[in-house]
Amino acid sequence: MIFPKLVGARATRTTNQTIPWNAYTVVSFDTTTWDRGLNGLTVYASDKFTAPATGYYLCCGQIEWSGSNVTNTRIAVWRKNGGALGAAGQAYSALPADTFGVFQNVQQVIQLNRGDYVELMVYQDAGGSVTQDIIANGCHAAVVLQGA
Repeated sequence: MIFPKLVGARATRTTNQTIPWNAYTVVSFDTTTWDRGLNGLTVYASDKFTAPATGYYLCCGQIEWSGSNVTNTRIAVWRKNGGALGAAGQAYSALPADTFGVFQNVQQVIQLNRGDYVELMVYQDAGGSVTQDIIANGCHAAVVLQGA
């Protein structure tokens, strides 16, 4: 049996990132776990996954929110080429406090042309001047070509 060559990449955040209140924020990854493909589905500028070829890509993201003040809405969404945020692929959660953190996952198949990029965005509205951290080693993203 011949298996097709994997085209994809996975990245992790190894330090906490503070997410401000009431603002969409790009998750900034600092470690590429693996990167395979034609010239690689590159993790560019630590927050963008850039497509080496035109096709449909499965985009998977995991966010771990800190356990302190986990209230109100948490959103994770994939954004293409810095464009407007749409409803498709968004994960909304109203989460209770949890001392061990709360995981949130978002998956979406996105059509990308060669050179297009996707980035994982998060949002929280815990209120006022409250900021919320996403946790080191609990935030991952993978983008894999599924076909042309």
